[in-house]
Amino acid sequence: MQEIDWNEQWEPRIYFFNLVRKDKIQTSHEIIKPDDGGANTSNSVPDVKMGIRMKATFKCDMDLRDFPFDCQPLTIKLMSDWTSLQVKFVKDRSEKDSIRIDTFTGKHEWSLHKHVNAKPEKEKKEQTGSPREYPMYHLTTHVERKSAYYLWNVALIVLLIVVLSFTSFAVSPDEPANRLGVTLTLLLTAVAFKFVVSQSLPTISYLTILDKYVLLGLVIQCLMVGQNALASIFSSEQDAALFDHISLRVFAVIIIFAQIVFIIVAIYKKRSAGNELERKTANYEKLCEEIKQENPKKQEEAATEEEKPQPVTNGEPKEEPDNSQSDTGLLSGV
Repeated sequence: MQEIDWNEQWEPRIYFFNLVRKDKIQTSHEIIKPDDGGANTSNSVPDVKMGIRMKATFKCDMDLRDFPFDCQPLTIKLMSDWTSLQVKFVKDRSEKDSIRIDTFTGKHEWSLHKHVNAKPEKEKKEQTGSPREYPMYHLTTHVERKSAYYLWNVALIVLLIVVLSFTSFAVSPDEPANRLGVTLTLLLTAVAFKFVVSQSLPTISYLTILDKYVLLGLVIQCLMVGQNALASIFSSEQDAALFDHISLRVFAVIIIFAQIVFIIVAIYKKRSAGNELERKTANYEKLCEEIKQENPKKQEEAATEEEKPQPVTNGEPKEEPDNSQSDTGLLSGV
């Protein structure tokens, strides 16, 4: 067969819209002859399948309002330099989209789900400001954050600092300096801890669930400082003791109520995210089954290929390199 110079052929000018860094890329072309049931194909125009394997870093927008009980979409955005009048993206229903979970490097912080949502998207003119419309195609999978690290290392520490603030009630109201010394020291400790924790979180202009929890702890400690100052004003020991007694119970009720609300919100957010991801996975499996039924011949070939014995070298099976081209190569670089 005559060699084809693909640089001289028409190309769809596809590029990755949200690409940050490209470490390695390999492009291949495959000519697919039309199948018309045995008729003469001399006048038929074959298709060209272009494959892209790459190792790269992509960026995506994240909504962190539910942090650390959030799930995030990881999307690779394909775009063409041609307008929508010249190029149109269509989903390939000849084989299913897939992703390898075992090669995911962020498993210590995230849980990667196996579903992949591949579909064409329309560009929003109000966001681009361009009079022309360009075709886009999104490859999306989802990850769910593992929240245990933030619960043990942030939420629990804040709770312990707030609980330790109750030790100020063990100091007599007649000694405001000693009592304020305890609460102010713990308040400064909480502020310093908040500052250190914020260094490891992204800079955003809204509060996350964890931010609200930490700030509530700081507010309670500030109220305790005010209570300690007011308790020293009472001239009667009985009035000061009564004020301490009421304040202690009010602060205890507030903290217990806050913990209950925090636990309920955490459970609700985790279950909501889990149900949504299960729904997406179910839709993905349904689509895969439809593609399998539409392409029984290709599925039989794939099953036959899997049943082939591995080549043997010195009495041991020899692994062959994986040269398959799919969305796996793209998403593994996220």
